Amino acid sequence: MKTCHIISMIAVLSVVMSSAVLATTGQIHGIVTNVDGIPMADVAITVSSPSMQGMRQSITTDSGGYRFFGLPPGVYELRFEHDAIRTLVRRNVHVFLGCTTTASPVLQSGSPDDVLYLTRPTGLLDMKNSSSSIVVEADFADRLPGTKRHLLIPEMSPFVTETSQAHAGGGTLTDNVWSIDGFNTTDSVTSTFGMPVPPDAIEQVSAQTGGFKAEHGHALGGIFQTITRSGSNRFHGSFRWKRVDTDNRSQDKQEAYRRLPDWEYDEYDLTFSGPIMRDKLWFMLAYHQYTRDSENQLDNSAYGDSTPVDVDSGRISDIPFFKLTFQPLDDHTFVFTGINSSDELKNWYWSWNYTPEALGSVEQSGTLYGLEWTWRKDTNLMFVTRVGHHEFTIKEFPTDGDRNSPAFYDRHYALAYNNYGRWIEDTRNRFQLNSSVSYFIDNLMGAHVWKAGFE
Repeated sequence: MKTCHIISMIAVLSVVMSSAVLATTGQIHGIVTNVDGIPMADVAITVSSPSMQGMRQSITTDSGGYRFFGLPPGVYELRFEHDAIRTLVRRNVHVFLGCTTTASPVLQSGSPDDVLYLTRPTGLLDMKNSSSSIVVEADFADRLPGTKRHLLIPEMSPFVTETSQAHAGGGTLTDNVWSIDGFNTTDSVTSTFGMPVPPDAIEQVSAQTGGFKAEHGHALGGIFQTITRSGSNRFHGSFRWKRVDTDNRSQDKQEAYRRLPDWEYDEYDLTFSGPIMRDKLWFMLAYHQYTRDSENQLDNSAYGDSTPVDVDSGRISDIPFFKLTFQPLDDHTFVFTGINSSDELKNWYWSWNYTPEALGSVEQSGTLYGLEWTWRKDTNLMFVTRVGHHEFTIKEFPTDGDRNSPAFYDRHYALAYNNYGRWIEDTRNRFQLNSSVSYFIDNLMGAHVWKAGFE
C-alpha cells in the first residue's frame, strides 16, 4: 500500500513537471556473489568517503543486489560483511556526476575477521558514455597544461567546438545550459555562461552533448555542470601560484614574434577547508585571482606616422567562494553555496585599425547564493529542493574620450574612432526554486527510476 501511494504521488508530479532539475550526485550499485557465482543475500554493505558526511549502510536483496544513490561525487570505500564470508573492502571506487558506478564483488568463504583489501584502478575520467558525455575530476584537470578554468573542460567532450564559448552537437553557444551545484548560471540575456568558479574548489565537471533524459528535453546544445568540493573531516589548505611571460617583443626574437601581443599573467589560488563538527558541519573556502598585462599595437598612419602605437590592456579577476555543508540528521543534508566574481578588462575591445579613442573596456561581476536541502526518506526515496539567486552585471564603456562622442569610421584611412562612445550598463537577476523526487525500484525486471519535479 505504501508503494502504491508513492508511485501515485510521483505520477501526479510528473504531470506538472515543467523543466530540468539537475542532478548533483551519482550512484553505486552491483550484485554480490560467491565464488560459484551464486547471488548472496543479507550481506551488510557500508559505504564511506571523504566527500560524504558519515557512513551509509545497506543489505543485499535475495538476488544479491544493492544500490546507494544520492552520493556526492568523489572517491569511496565499500565494505562487505557477512557471518559466513571473508570481509571484503574495496577502495578507490569513483562516483561520477550523474553516473552509476558498478561494483559487483565476488566474496570468498572464511572468517569475517580476515579482511581482504582490494583497490580499484584510478578513475579520474568517466568515458563509459564517451559518445555523448564526459566527466572530469579535478585531479585529472590538475595534470593538464595551461589554465585550470572549468569553462574550458567542455572542449574535451565529443562534438564540442570553439574555445571561448562551447558549440555542442551542432548547436550554437546560446543553446547550452551552464550550472554550478545544480543552480542554473546561464546568462538570462545572452544565454551564455555567466559564472566562473575558483579552480581549486572544483570536484568534477560534466559535459553532456547528447542522450539527454526527458527532463532535459529543452537543451539543444550541451549541458555543462560543475560540482564544487565540500570540505572533509580533516583540515586542508593549499596555495598555488602560476606565472607566464611571453616576452614576444624581445629584440632577440624574429620579426614574426615581435608583431604578436606581448603579455604576461599570474594566477593565485588559495583554499582552506575542514570540519566545524565532525560528520555534521563542514566548510570550504577558496579564492582565485587572475591578473594579465598585455601590450598590443594600433595603426598610427592617420597621424602621418607609420610607427604603430603601443597600447596596454589588462585583466583582473577576483573570485571568492564559500560553501557550508550541514547534516543535522542522517537523512537530511543542507548545503549553502556562495560565489562572488568580479572581472575588469581594460582596453579589451581593440583592433589593429583602431585609434586609442576607439578602445573599449569592460567590467562584469556576478553573484550566486544557493541553498540545497536533500531528504533521503528511505533507501529508495529521495527529495531534493533548491532555492537560489543569481545576479550578473556587465558594463561596457570607452577607455578614453567623451561619453557622448558618436562612433565614427574614417574610410580614407580605414580607422575607427569612438567605437565605444556609448556606455552600456545592465544587470539581470534570476531567482531559482526547484524540487524533485526520485524513487528507485530494484526487482527481477531490473532497476527502475521514477523521477518528477518542477522548476
